[in-house]
Amino acid sequence: MNNIKDILISLALACIIVWLAVEDYTVYAAIAGTLLVVAWVIYLIAFIMRRNKK
Repeated sequence: MNNIKDILISLALACIIVWLAVEDYTVYAAIAGTLLVVAWVIYLIAFIMRRNKK
């Protein structure tokens, strides 16, 4: 259930990033997109490390 919530939050953030890009706030959209990708990479690394620990 927690993973579904994380995915929904990421989709909402992606929609906000697309809206920023459409409204010509491309610099903010690029920064937010980069931060979202970095956050997902950290999340995936933590998820993999947690699975390997068990």
